Amino acid sequence: MDTDWDHNSWYHRLLVRQMPLGARRVLDVGCGGGALARELSQRVDRVDAVDRDPQMVALARRGALGNLTVIEGDALTVDLPAGGYDAVLSLSSLHHLPLLPALERMAGWLRPSGVLAAVALPRTDLPSMSRWSSRP
Repeated sequence: MDTDWDHNSWYHRLLVRQMPLGARRVLDVGCGGGALARELSQRVDRVDAVDRDPQMVALARRGALGNLTVIEGDALTVDLPAGGYDAVLSLSSLHHLPLLPALERMAGWLRPSGVLAAVALPRTDLPSMSRWSSRP
């Protein structure tokens, strides 16, 4: 029996499928140990990943390809280019942040027609999922 199941890894494919066709630059917000960011770096030209935990940032930098930049910083204050990303992805980090300010920041980093996709742990302040659409 395989006991190495990982909640976050389970959602990698879902988030990768949300990237727009032809995406060239992607941001991973709350990258943790960098598994998703490293996977993204095999699919797009440039990946930036941000996390506020220095130990997670060090872990994420290990084994990173040359097109992956891991930044130590808080998603609410980090200096990233407005309109600089084709996709902004986040996996299990929104529960650590005040929701509306975090979503506003993340949306501001998107290029026109960019995609913001997040897998979030349950919170009482999340809008009803029936109001959101997703791609199959």
